[in-house]
Amino acid sequence: MELLQEKIGIIGGGHLSRQLILAAKKYGLYVTILDPMPDCAAHSLSDHHIVADYNDASAIQQLASLSTVLTIAIEQIDLEPLLALQKDRYHIYPGPQVLRLLQDRFKQKQHLSKHNVPVSDFCMVAGIEDIRLAAKDLGYPIVLKTCMGSYNGKSLVIIESPIEIAAAFIALGTGRVPIMVEQFVPCMNEISVICCRNRDSNMCLYTVAENHYEGNRLIQTIVPANISERAYESAIECANNSLRAFNCTGISCVDMFVTEIDTIFVNRVTAFPHDSGHFTVEASRTSQFENHIRAILRLPLGDASLLTPAATRILYANGTGTPSVQGLAELTQTGLSLHLYGGDTMTDGQQVGHYTLTADTVYQAVHTIDAVTKVLSVIPTQL
Repeated sequence: MELLQEKIGIIGGGHLSRQLILAAKKYGLYVTILDPMPDCAAHSLSDHHIVADYNDASAIQQLASLSTVLTIAIEQIDLEPLLALQKDRYHIYPGPQVLRLLQDRFKQKQHLSKHNVPVSDFCMVAGIEDIRLAAKDLGYPIVLKTCMGSYNGKSLVIIESPIEIAAAFIALGTGRVPIMVEQFVPCMNEISVICCRNRDSNMCLYTVAENHYEGNRLIQTIVPANISERAYESAIECANNSLRAFNCTGISCVDMFVTEIDTIFVNRVTAFPHDSGHFTVEASRTSQFENHIRAILRLPLGDASLLTPAATRILYANGTGTPSVQGLAELTQTGLSLHLYGGDTMTDGQQVGHYTLTADTVYQAVHTIDAVTKVLSVIPTQL
């Protein structure tokens, strides 16, 4: 293979695609993106930007004609155009058949369970009576979820008691979209493992990361995770088995719960670079983004070992308007790396960047990144 002749097409132009392009440019590769936003995060780094909807079949065909390998950096996408391209022997990673399983939370859990990967108990429900029966069987609290995507921006509701069932059912569309119930897992830690598999089926796993959320938003990732050796070994085994279950080429992320007695349950699997893997850019020998590029080009995978403890925080917009970064002049911390995603406008709560702090110990990394968080923010420009 003549590497410099390879041309990569990416469906999605967000911050993950931006990081993928930075990795691809280390190899001198030509990258085209498809994204409906003219000023998306990856726009300024791409060689060519097709401004079109993710599900525009003709635009996807155009992207394929400009590329030798296609990859996908968004979850909810119409798979029919990709399946048609695959029949024409286009190289697409992850494959649309794998994405079809992963897009549907119910089918994904079925597949994991079939491959003996531990997941919480779950079932499909069609209405309020089904939810009541599931709760009677599983015990409260339960988690009501949409099987695919979200309804009015909401994808799950935790139900604590019978009186909350009707409101939760209404919140998720009163049956307009398929829904499921999962047993609630009382967890001590939420963790993830970034995994990679190349086109020759060689695999590598990154260290177990500990994730902290506010609501459904990832706020902070710490490596290595503060879990027992038993939980660590179980997490690595679950990640390995999940990766083998889907045979997905490229980066995958396996999200897991750790209970008080160190039992591991897999929560979900995604098939592209993940926010919880941002630490790999500074703290691992090879980043998740570079290994994704290497995997889809059939190159040997890079070393995924951890070089140093680290903490990463996601930077969210505090308001809507033209972004203005506050506190840059005060950032003097050793080991700090800041990544801003660019763009002329932002909306409140949008991811606009992240920052990673490497240190000799996890405690030092977390303590120092707390100091960064106190001064760093992104707000609308004040006119």
